[in-house]
Amino acid sequence: MILPVSTSIGYTKNNKQNAAFKGGRLNVITYSLNRWKKVNTQELRNYLQITKEDVKQEIAKGINNPLPEINKPLKRHKAGFMFRLAKKFSEEIFAKENVNIQGKRQLVYNIYDKVKYPSDFEKHMVAGTNYSLEQLDKLFDLINQKPYLKSFSEKLMNLYSKKFYGEMSYDLLMHYLSKPNAQDLNKNFKKYSAQIEKSIKNYMDAKSNIL
Repeated sequence: MILPVSTSIGYTKNNKQNAAFKGGRLNVITYSLNRWKKVNTQELRNYLQITKEDVKQEIAKGINNPLPEINKPLKRHKAGFMFRLAKKFSEEIFAKENVNIQGKRQLVYNIYDKVKYPSDFEKHMVAGTNYSLEQLDKLFDLINQKPYLKSFSEKLMNLYSKKFYGEMSYDLLMHYLSKPNAQDLNKNFKKYSAQIEKSIKNYMDAKSNIL
């Protein structure tokens, strides 16, 4: 059974802040008790353009390939996340020339490993944005280093969807996440939201003028 892969997370005016982003260790238990929460491993390998023999060879080389254990009870909570990553991989290499397929596939493994308990936020970032695997790898690495940046990212993207609609660009998101006062902005987001909205508008106006 394949988990449904939704590309929508509800970044709309009706979305209650943080209501849809709850994930965590509880999901491990929930998914482990539900044997239907699995992905089709053959379809997963097809997306990743890898055979069972290739998987064995990667493991023999010391590559941390998660596919053999993807549907095990204590790993099922990440199966749908891997499926989304595999689809992203397939989209990025489709009809492309001179693509480092192994390098791209390694990014899938890296991201899967970095996101321990995928919530709707991580799933949306993979399946609901045009962020590349390279960009997602950097984003999740940054969030692992500074966990409060996940909450800040959620708030920024909700604000953007409410006021400007569409998808917040990777560069704009990273602009705010890289600010020295990012932790304070996250903690006091309501206080600074009007200023952030104004700065986003200025950023977009400037970019529009440049183009």
